[in-house]
Amino acid sequence: MVCNTCGRSTMNVDANFCEYCGSSFKEQPFQYNENKTHGNETLLKEAREEPIPFLHWLGTYGLFFIPIVGWIIGLVMLFVWAFQKEGSISRKNWARATLIFLLAYFILAIYLLSDMLGDFMSDPMFRQILEGNYI
Repeated sequence: MVCNTCGRSTMNVDANFCEYCGSSFKEQPFQYNENKTHGNETLLKEAREEPIPFLHWLGTYGLFFIPIVGWIIGLVMLFVWAFQKEGSISRKNWARATLIFLLAYFILAIYLLSDMLGDFMSDPMFRQILEGNYI
């Protein structure tokens, strides 16, 4: 079990309190140490995060169904959420993963499109049409 306050681990999985700092395993929210000190005390920043509601996610995905403008706004929002300093950690991670997925999808689409166009351009019938020799 890992203590959310000091970050040390203990072998006792049934422990209620940390062996090193004495904080409770059961009741404490997730906290992390920023390693900033004022005198002898260490400041702890509470990283409590509210879950993002279902309708928010539904609206985010619904944005991509708006032709052209929806995609532009959606991509801008993905970049804003992925690289913001403050805000929801889960939204930041989701936005980063979505951007990586979209990049891979875009690369795959370009490859398949170029492969299909290459096959189409090498077709003898298409070459005759381009040269003006209609059938």
